Amino acid sequence: TECDLSDLDTGSATLSIKGKGETERRMLSVPPAAMSALLGWIVLRGTADGPLVLGVDSRGRMTGHGVYYLIRDLGRRAGITARNVTS
Repeated sequence: TECDLSDLDTGSATLSIKGKGETERRMLSVPPAAMSALLGWIVLRGTADGPLVLGVDSRGRMTGHGVYYLIRDLGRRAGITARNVTS
């Protein structure tokens, strides 16, 4: 949730991240399907610098809680409930 648009390198299909508690950034490969989805998102989002993923109200970053609720609600729409999920 802390990634900015500038952290995404579409040419090399990588995303620069800093994990929780880490001091240095590392590069992660972005699979083709995910890159395609991100490129589609950027068309909707726009190319202005700032958070890669915006919160529901589009006023700032999506929080960890926002991600949780989004995935939960999408799962419910797909018929997946907590009883169906294992960790």
